[in-house]
Amino acid sequence: MYKSDKNYLSFCIYNYSRYIFLKIENEYENYLSRFNITLPQLRCLWIIKSFPKISVSKISKIGCWSVPTVTNMLKLLEEKNI
Repeated sequence: MYKSDKNYLSFCIYNYSRYIFLKIENEYENYLSRFNITLPQLRCLWIIKSFPKISVSKISKIGCWSVPTVTNMLKLLEEKNI
């Protein structure tokens, strides 16, 4: 197998993996919409459940969000009584 063949195969595997991931994420997002919650909000809840008494700044670091984004998500979740 030539190097270019390996590169092409790697590229194909990457694209296929990415497609599968996006497809699963899209289906999950559709499912969550029934409960009036977004995927980032659910991820935020998972972080809080996994690390009780975690600070907003640590949630933002784990979730790769800004602190104001986490604050807004938490405010929306609180308004939804979640």
